[in-house]
Amino acid sequence: MAKPPGKPKPAARPTARPPMHPDRKVVWALVLALALGFTGVTAAWRLFSPGVGGMTLVQVILWTIAFSFMTAGFAAFKYNRKMGLFRTRVLLKWFAALSLVISVFFDFGLYMQYERGWFGGSPVPQALSPFRDPVGVIALPVSVFFAFFGIMLFFLATGFGVIAVMVALERRLAPEALVRIRRLSRATTDEARKKDPARYYKYSALAWIFNIPDILETGELRLGKPATSKRFPWPAYWRAMGWSVLFGTVITIDISFSPFLRENFSVQQLISVTSVASIFIPWLVLPWFIFRKLGAGIPGPSKTFLLYDGLRSRVFGSLVAIGTLVTLIRLALRDVDLMTILISFFSYYVSFLLISAIFAFVYFNYFEDGLAEDVAKRYDRLEEKKEGASKDEEE
Repeated sequence: MAKPPGKPKPAARPTARPPMHPDRKVVWALVLALALGFTGVTAAWRLFSPGVGGMTLVQVILWTIAFSFMTAGFAAFKYNRKMGLFRTRVLLKWFAALSLVISVFFDFGLYMQYERGWFGGSPVPQALSPFRDPVGVIALPVSVFFAFFGIMLFFLATGFGVIAVMVALERRLAPEALVRIRRLSRATTDEARKKDPARYYKYSALAWIFNIPDILETGELRLGKPATSKRFPWPAYWRAMGWSVLFGTVITIDISFSPFLRENFSVQQLISVTSVASIFIPWLVLPWFIFRKLGAGIPGPSKTFLLYDGLRSRVFGSLVAIGTLVTLIRLALRDVDLMTILISFFSYYVSFLLISAIFAFVYFNYFEDGLAEDVAKRYDRLEEKKEGASKDEEE
């Protein structure tokens, strides 16, 4: 007996679109947060504070940007939380321990101020001292602990956003930069300048950024095979921290002691602004380290020129001018009390050191290995495509 005909098969669906890359999702989250944030700030400014401007408006804008990156950081954390060499819960334990230590020192300082007259306090125990009430003795340390723990969570979320956006840009731009560096020697000749001046100056700018000597044959650019880290790269981490602190100090001095800015703003206001803007200082330092991870270098007569060293020396030479810094500090000391400057810088470094430490940890713990692998693969694909196009032109 013949079987009845079955149901006709449904028509094949069109090919589904590939899922959106996590980098795109993070960037879109940032764009949406910025759009909503600036819309809200603009509406509030026009409705409630139309006369507010100057430094207050700059601070509001910077905080809006910071919270937007924090929002993007939640998306970045979702996609990268399991990629760390250290698990996130270990990091949270460190945060809790550090918050406890800070809370103890902070409470001890308050006790000595209110009860012993230290740090400018009254020599007579004050009736308003929080340590006179048993509830205050318990509530104050707990409140300080959770306050510092919350601040570090904010820095962690913001760090994920800032680093994820930086890595997304590097993942796209670093392979193309390496391909162009390999063609620098041919693209920066006199003949190339006559043939295509725009292309010549574009490649010359790239050579300047990486501080590549003219005598090197960039066509011999070599990349090492990126290896997955089995341990956290503490030497690279501390190196990145050192450079971040150096550049953060230089930029803060340049801005806070600038005679032009100090005509309208105080040193305290300028340092307050740089404290918020310091979340972007890692963008000046951490992008170098992908070239160090890849071992990107050009063989030279005596030794290999490393792109990491060239980029670092260029940024360092562009930002640091010791004589200028000393002059700015001397000019500032004429008008501002030394103690005021020291207190302002202390408050700046408390937040900046936490930002630098957390942001660098996020990069090396969650992102560097995957970024190095992606950059190396995309560089190989671009090289194959360029070589194929060159062969076609020759034929």
